[in-house]
Amino acid sequence: MYITIASNTEDPRKLEVHEDMEVEILRELVSIEYSIPVDKQKLTFEGKVLSGGTLKDNNVQNDSMVFVEKEDTMMGSAAGEMSAEAQKYIAEQIERENIEKNLQDALEFNPEAFAKVV
Repeated sequence: MYITIASNTEDPRKLEVHEDMEVEILRELVSIEYSIPVDKQKLTFEGKVLSGGTLKDNNVQNDSMVFVEKEDTMMGSAAGEMSAEAQKYIAEQIERENIEKNLQDALEFNPEAFAKVV
């Protein structure tokens, strides 16, 4: 059977698999296809995380779509410590969220600012 593996960073890819394939073997295939280490993968199917068992056990069938995400482990080992890299990452995420919110507010409350003047 064939399943599609989709990622938010790369194009979807079709993989030929067997229904009795273990999820861990699928993780290895995804690791090869997307260069995401097995321990950093989060595989989801129909909103549920695939954690173990076979594809059949998880109701993955022919032409199903499985999503893969790379889990970020940016937090330091100590509870109160965060590396400069983690702080930078968090600051970038906050900035992106603020920009998106500002754009949505501008479109909602000042749509004339985006109109083309002829």
